Amino acid sequence: MNLVEIKKRKKISDLTIALFFLLPSALPMIIFVFIPMVGALLVSASDWNLIGKFNFIGLSNYQELLTSPKTFLVFSNSFAYVLGYLPLVFFFGLLFP
Repeated sequence: MNLVEIKKRKKISDLTIALFFLLPSALPMIIFVFIPMVGALLVSASDWNLIGKFNFIGLSNYQELLTSPKTFLVFSNSFAYVLGYLPLVFFFGLLFP
């Protein structure tokens, strides 16, 4: 074996060791974060009620959301709640620890 082959072999083994150490934290993240995210995206792009047939409709749910007149009302109510509630919670939380 020459020096280049030894270095290649060492790089591969270092990568294997690094993946071995990352696997215990990456596996739960893949299972509990990334797979549900993909599932939620698929469900949000469908017309599925979890009982009937899965009907993929693309981005029309998002189009309906953005063109609905209730959307602005919902976002403004949420924004008012955050601006009104959070400062009170932080203030009283700091005042009475």
